[in-house]
Parts: sequence; C-alpha cells; structure tokens
Amino acid sequence: MILDGIDHFSDPETGEEESADWLPWTFPNHIQVIILCRKRAKALNHFKLRRCPLLYVDVLGDEEIDKIVEDYVSEDFRGQLDRDRMNAMNMWLKNETKRVLEE
Repeated sequence: MILDGIDHFSDPETGEEESADWLPWTFPNHIQVIILCRKRAKALNHFKLRRCPLLYVDVLGDEEIDKIVEDYVSEDFRGQLDRDRMNAMNMWLKNETKRVLEE
C-alpha cells in the first residue's frame, strides 16, 4: 500500500496540516506500507517517534525527469504522442517538482 502526500491532509476546522495519528501503529505482516511526505511535514515526526525506517530521496533533476517521461511514453503510448506533447509533459513535471519544493 502506498500513501502519497499524507502531509497534504488538513484539519477541516483549522486548515492546518493533520498529523498522522490516524494511521495504525502496526500493520499485518502481509501488508507492506510506503508513506510519502515532505521532509518538513508533521507526519514525518510521527514516524520518527515510531522509529519507522526512513528513506530520504533527493529531488529529481531535469535529465532524470526527461528520462522518466521518455520511458513512460515509449512503454505506455508507443509513439502516440508527438514531440510537442512530450515536451509539454516534461515542462509540467518540472514545474510541479519546483512547486512542491517551494511549499
């Protein structure tokens, strides 16, 4: 199970970032869980207190983003997208990466 962006959950009354207290302390052995959040997230502190294994991942560079888009397009669309649309996907992904970092 992958939970992406749990730092974007917000308290409906205050609008502030919600803690991750709603997650169970343990999961059954047959369930693998990956939780994604920003380094400054309240949720991250929650997992530090639980002594969960943490993996910090650096931001992708432009070349890595280009490669991901190229691989995705070649596998899933098999030539259905022209170069302009691929460039638009690259630009969008790069802008989103920068936007997330600025939050």
